[in-house]
Amino acid sequence: MEDTAKILEEEYRIIRREKIKNVLIGFLIALLLCIPGFFYFRISTQAHIAFREAKNIKLATTMLSVEFYGIGQQLFDRSSPDGMNDEVRERLLSVTQNRGRIRLLGYDSAQRAVTAFTYESGHIKVTYYMNRDGEESWTVDYVFTIDKYTSESKQDRGE
Repeated sequence: MEDTAKILEEEYRIIRREKIKNVLIGFLIALLLCIPGFFYFRISTQAHIAFREAKNIKLATTMLSVEFYGIGQQLFDRSSPDGMNDEVRERLLSVTQNRGRIRLLGYDSAQRAVTAFTYESGHIKVTYYMNRDGEESWTVDYVFTIDKYTSESKQDRGE
């Protein structure tokens, strides 16, 4: 009888271990299936927010273009790396209140309209382009930087 009890107890332990193992495997599988969905939802949400901010920037540049035309100044500055002088940059940031980086790439002075710009917010990059026919295109990209290379200074090279 003691042998039978030990055998039953051992079988019960084995069954319990198998159940725990199956629950853990199921939990790991569910976790592995949920992680990509979570990241997709997170990136998609960030992309929608950045796209909305870029559309606000487009609207603000249209408004500022008219304002600067009225005071006899240009919105677009080719000599600046981001295409804007300090006054335009400050006004644009105060109007849009965005935390990303804006870079004006093209401007049509006849229509007083921005024809191309990029907006980067976190890992999301929104590119706006308007062709000669007035057709607009928007591209929203997730930027995944693997490595960033910069030129070394003479001190770093030991010269």
